[in-house]
Amino acid sequence: ISSTSRLLLASTDRAPLESRAGRRHPNVRRAVEYLRAHSAASVTLNELAREAGLSKFHLARCFRDTTGHAPHQYLKLLRLQKARRLLESGASVQDAATEAGFADAPHLARAFRVWLGVAPSHWARASRAASSA
Repeated sequence: ISSTSRLLLASTDRAPLESRAGRRHPNVRRAVEYLRAHSAASVTLNELAREAGLSKFHLARCFRDTTGHAPHQYLKLLRLQKARRLLESGASVQDAATEAGFADAPHLARAFRVWLGVAPSHWARASRAASSA
């Protein structure tokens, strides 16, 4: 199981900030909070950099140093976490995709398979089976 899969499985409502060797820029926290608040929206790197008060190139470097992920990967991770929670609470794949910020159900399905190795419908069925057991 990949580290991303473990992160998704163990996640709560918040994706963690993973500090690498103490290299953390204080403005990255603002960018992370902005992504959390706008995870279902289309967020550009320019918009995120403006929010953090950094150039987009400096933000991209600092963001990866702080979180271990590029901003777009982190945003996808937040969306996947939200979709996973929605599926576990009984939402359809289409509803979870729409609410989490994916373009459509096939977009969610592709991302879900890449990051978790399973289709979202299988995840939802397994989650329902586990909660009813």
